[in-house]
Amino acid sequence: FPTRRSSDLHAQAIKVFEESLAYSGSDSRTLSRLAGIYAETGRRDDALRILADLERSSTDVPAWTLGWIHLCLGDHAEAFRRLEIGVEMHDPGMMWLKVHPDFDRLRAHPQFASLLHRVGLSL
Repeated sequence: FPTRRSSDLHAQAIKVFEESLAYSGSDSRTLSRLAGIYAETGRRDDALRILADLERSSTDVPAWTLGWIHLCLGDHAEAFRRLEIGVEMHDPGMMWLKVHPDFDRLRAHPQFASLLHRVGLSL
């Protein structure tokens, strides 16, 4: 069976998210996922543009979401800062921190264990 390369899947995902935005407008969830894919495929400027738009939007974008985008951009310090804000603000997304695969890149970091403990998810 032929396998799809990651770059093919990313290109397909970008197309789907861009088309979705064209039809539905500026949905923050869709924009955040698109920013993450842009970041992971080297389109850093596009990801940063979306991130800036989300940060100054009038809608409340969860700290969890902003932390994830920073993580995709490779900025672990800012990702942790946003997640800390999520803990302080009781962001409901934080309940998934222990199991969500998007945060696997942070699991070995001691600060991650501290976050889990503060959310009440430590072992």
